[in-house]
Amino acid sequence: MTALPESLTFPWRPATEPEWRAVLASTAGYASTDSEQALIVDVCANAVRAGGHLLAWYGRYDHSQEGPLRPVAVFGPAAAYLDDAPPEWVNAYSRDEASNPVLRALATNECVFSQDLAADDGLAPWSERAITYGFRSFASLPVPVQGVLDGVLTMYSGQVGAFDETAVATLGILCAQVGNGIARYRAATRVNEALEATIRVLSRAVEARDPYTAGHQLAVSALSEQIATRLGLDPFEVQGIRLAALVHDIGKVGIPSELLLKPGPMRAVEMTLIREHVNIGVEVLATIDFPWPLATVVEQHHERLDGTGYPNGTSGDDILLAARIIAVADTVDAMTRDRPYKFKATLEQTIEALQAGTGSLYDPTVTQACITILVEASQLLVVPSMTSNADRPA
Repeated sequence: MTALPESLTFPWRPATEPEWRAVLASTAGYASTDSEQALIVDVCANAVRAGGHLLAWYGRYDHSQEGPLRPVAVFGPAAAYLDDAPPEWVNAYSRDEASNPVLRALATNECVFSQDLAADDGLAPWSERAITYGFRSFASLPVPVQGVLDGVLTMYSGQVGAFDETAVATLGILCAQVGNGIARYRAATRVNEALEATIRVLSRAVEARDPYTAGHQLAVSALSEQIATRLGLDPFEVQGIRLAALVHDIGKVGIPSELLLKPGPMRAVEMTLIREHVNIGVEVLATIDFPWPLATVVEQHHERLDGTGYPNGTSGDDILLAARIIAVADTVDAMTRDRPYKFKATLEQTIEALQAGTGSLYDPTVTQACITILVEASQLLVVPSMTSNADRPA
């Protein structure tokens, strides 16, 4: 069993070598993976496919458990090797560390590999079981994430000599890339969490000024997210819609409190002032560089397909899908809330209003998805048929 010296220098190999193919394939795969887990699975798969290996798996170092090495990704025709492994082989950090190369790589934070398991006396008795699965050589490489050990990537080959010092050094580049990729996803997660937390604070600040609609933006956000998911939008788009809905009324911070708290219908001049919340919201959000067009979505959430909405009379497909989704969710929540001057609508009344406006006010596909969600939530068995406004008798 050989540990790779940190000072090792090695000749560069052409990209036709299996370890280089694994590096290049995984580098290209970074653009198509959308999560830390997907990245790790992709790296294991590329390592197996590029080298024709029998198994690649990634074990994560768990600081909080007695068994610190937890498999999080496994790929290859010999995956049953881990399924059959005794718990102490995979999990126990202190047991049999000397002969278990994966645990040694974890303990020493160095690459550990063997070109011939049968001839490497230092691996007995661990190698006896490995050989029964057809393994003849292996490499275990630690993966650092921002300088801290995250886990160990281990590969097994059915060929003697598949992992020499040059190959392992090249695979070390792969592990460094894996560590960088994991760090990137974790950083993005922290940024997203901070962004959502900030937006939720803004949402609560708006609703604190209007107790009659407290919880409205949160409810619209939840329903908008359900509609977007029902429509099959990707997670990134769904997240943007959820966040836009959380702040769709943020412009109310610029509306006089006496208007927001007025316990009755608005006069025309008052309604004009209330509608200014859209433009105020755009001014607030346009100064922030979000990864989604939140300002435009907020600007359009009161627009209607037939151009009768506000503030710009935008119509049809010129209204962003996110805004069309929030428009429907906003209408539903407004109808189903009690206000001092009106009682909330029933489910049947809400569905009837949506149907009456579909095709003219509301996007038909969005409306149908919303109705389906409402019916399922109420455990009704029959969804009322959809008819557009144009199809209704005068």
